[in-house]
Parts: sequence; C-alpha cells; structure tokens
Amino acid sequence: MGLSTSPTPGPSREREGRSRKMTELRLQDCVNEVCPWSGDPVSADSLTLYRGEVVGFCNPGCKDKFEKAAAAFDAAIEGKK
Repeated sequence: MGLSTSPTPGPSREREGRSRKMTELRLQDCVNEVCPWSGDPVSADSLTLYRGEVVGFCNPGCKDKFEKAAAAFDAAIEGKK
C-alpha cells in the first residue's frame, strides 16, 4: 500500500471555499428584482446572502441597512427560544 500524495481538504481549505462562494453572489440568483427599501432595480454590486438565498439591493447603503435590520431581528428571535 502506498501513501496518497493528493492533498485532502482540511478545515482552512473548507473555510476558503465557503468564503469564495459568498463573494461570488450572482445577480441571476437573486430572489428579488427590485430593492425592498427603495423599489429601484437591484444592482450586482449590492447583493447579500440571507438564509441561504441571494437578496439584492439598489446600492450598498440599502444592503447595509438590510444586514443590520436582519441581524437585529434574528438576534431577537433567537433570544425568544
């Protein structure tokens, strides 16, 4: 029996894969066509991942506002469990 020379993915390699996936959000995967805050069309530079789905916004400011609000609601829900 010989030793395998192919590297096996370790924890750091798996984290790297997850990070890369999060940075590769695509407009075509977005669950919405208009920004939930402004009603304007979503922009490819303003996407975020929420509960496993890509959500789009018209600009980074709206995306940041959503991320803050979602985190607050998620924390409040978790606190009730």
